Amino acid sequence: MNKLLLLLSLSIILNGGCKNNVDDKSTVRIQKTESWANYDDLLDIKSEATIDTVLFRQEMDQILTPGKIFELFGSGYHNFYLALTIPKEGQNNFTIATDISLWLSPGLQTENMIFNEGTELSTTKNKFLSTDYANRKEFRNHAIFNTPFLDIKNIFKTKPGILNKKTVRSIKLFAMNITIDKNKKIIRPWTIKEIDISKYREHFLNPKLNRYYFSTGLPAVSIDGFESIRKAIVYPEVALKNGITGRVIVEIFADEEGKYAGYQLIKGLGYECDDAVVEAIKNVKFRGYPTGQRSSIIVPFEFGPAKTSSIDLAVQVFDFNEDPNVYNNIKLGIVNKNKLDKNLEQNYFIYVYMNGYLIFQNYCTGISKAETQQFFWFRWHTDKPGSYNYTIYIDPENRLNDSNRENNTVRGTLVVK
Repeated sequence: MNKLLLLLSLSIILNGGCKNNVDDKSTVRIQKTESWANYDDLLDIKSEATIDTVLFRQEMDQILTPGKIFELFGSGYHNFYLALTIPKEGQNNFTIATDISLWLSPGLQTENMIFNEGTELSTTKNKFLSTDYANRKEFRNHAIFNTPFLDIKNIFKTKPGILNKKTVRSIKLFAMNITIDKNKKIIRPWTIKEIDISKYREHFLNPKLNRYYFSTGLPAVSIDGFESIRKAIVYPEVALKNGITGRVIVEIFADEEGKYAGYQLIKGLGYECDDAVVEAIKNVKFRGYPTGQRSSIIVPFEFGPAKTSSIDLAVQVFDFNEDPNVYNNIKLGIVNKNKLDKNLEQNYFIYVYMNGYLIFQNYCTGISKAETQQFFWFRWHTDKPGSYNYTIYIDPENRLNDSNRENNTVRGTLVVK
């Protein structure tokens, strides 16, 4: 098995080639105006922060204990992001999240796709968890922690940044990681390192665009397309040497014709893994399908062994009844090819398109372990005989954390006499 496996999470269909040698400087031009969140790359004089690493590790071992990390994410190497807010005056505070989209791209909620372990949390289990998040059921999909360090003044020595000759409230971003074994023991202690925020901003071929010009929520780049990217990724030697495994998450953008338009790094692993993925995306031409609109897809690239999944959804039946007396004349059957040991409560979507038009959409409320099949009946009518091309998308947002995506997009032709 290759050490590098690509997990496909299909979100919008792309078709066409991409240009080589993307200019990394072709990013969105952001005005340097004061806001509640002033990141260092937009300041005239950057903020400053020095860290007491020893004290930082001691505090993190209490805030994110090895037991809590194991409960949420299992054993192995785990990467998190810390946003340190440096006020003009007063005490620093911070937020920790599993990916950087919480701050730079609010609303992406990629945790739904990446971490879906069904773990229920409560404030009684860990008094350091934010009450606002811990009391919400959906927190199990959002590993977000918002609490002050017990000794934050001694951990971070800071100085705010300057914009337009004014001292402003500023934010610095850090990547931090830890490795634990199956016995919940720390085998590589916490490390923390400031990251270049500009590396995580949007990078487009057309600098006048930004991510809000692109739609999301539908599938996806073709499997053949991602295969070419996967083959171009070189597993960095430094990551191999340190046993680094996990996912690099990237949002890829495409124009109306399906041609590559740019990317945004959402979650990295460090150890040169992020750069390896970005270089492959920038330099590889991949095939896709034109959508007629600007679109995007969030894609996880796996370094190391892929995690097994109990979900393997496939289309079992797609029948059309030409009897005019039958109202719901299309029957769609979906089957989970793997047996579940418990009910899966995560919701997901199914879409059916006919000749590019949406004819059916269903919001599915989980999968029962007692029922491997699900059937849907709906109506589609045409007065014109001929051949019609249909496309069925099962869970295109990958809410089910399905590692095998080969059966989730089905295309075919329906002949109407």
